[in-house]
Formats: sequence, C-alpha cells, structure tokens
Amino acid sequence: DGIICFGNTLVHLSDAKDIEGFLKKAYDLLNDGGIIAIQIINYSRIFSQKIDHLPTIENDKIQFVRNYKITRKPRNVQFKTELTIKETNEIIENKIGLFPIFPDELYKMMQKIGFSNIQQFSDFSKGDFTADSTPFIITGQK
Repeated sequence: DGIICFGNTLVHLSDAKDIEGFLKKAYDLLNDGGIIAIQIINYSRIFSQKIDHLPTIENDKIQFVRNYKITRKPRNVQFKTELTIKETNEIIENKIGLFPIFPDELYKMMQKIGFSNIQQFSDFSKGDFTADSTPFIITGQK
C-alpha cells in the first residue's frame, strides 16, 4: 500500500509539529512494507538563493504566475498566485502562508518516526537530488 502527498501540499500545514504529526499518522496507517511519497519545493534552495518566484506556467488557455515573499523569523513563505483565464481575461488571485520545511528536516523527521529505505529525488524519474534542485521528492518505507 502507499500514501502520496504531491503538489507541495505538505507545506500547507502550520509548522514542523503538524508535519511530524502527519508523518506519524501516515506511518501508523501504512501496512508493513508500505511506502509514503512526498513532493514539495526545495525550500533550502528558495531560502539560500533568495528566490522570490517560480517559473510562470503558460499554455493557450491559462497563465499561472507564482510569487514568494520569504520571512526568516518566524520561518514562513507567503505564496501569492495569479491565474489568468485567457479566453475571458479573468484573473484569479490568491495568497496563502506556507511552512517551508527543508529537505534535511523532513528526512530527519521520517527517520525519527521509523521510516526506512528513505530516498530523495529531484523529479519523478528518480533523478539525483542536489542543492540546486527545485523539486524535492522523498520516499520512505514502513
């Protein structure tokens, strides 16, 4: 069995304690041998390089602009989005606070909870994760 948490959703939890609580519940729900897979942004890179936006996503139907405002103490990212529907020129704006957990912190939490065979990747093709990777994918086994 498995649990998937993709799309940078984990960082919508309030803080490290909530993230650890989620991981513990996920661990308890998995059968022996079950896998958890999590995909977030590499916030270590965002913070160290002071990145304030992600690449714009655009096709013939939409334009999706993503901006970050980083706060170091308390650690927080204000994530502001602007989605333009090209057919109608409608613009939908949103802003939400995220708790930017760093890859090494997430790895240590998973170890502490009891996950084994923990692996880190830069993409869904299992590319090597480096400090310069934007995506961060981590898997662990119960």
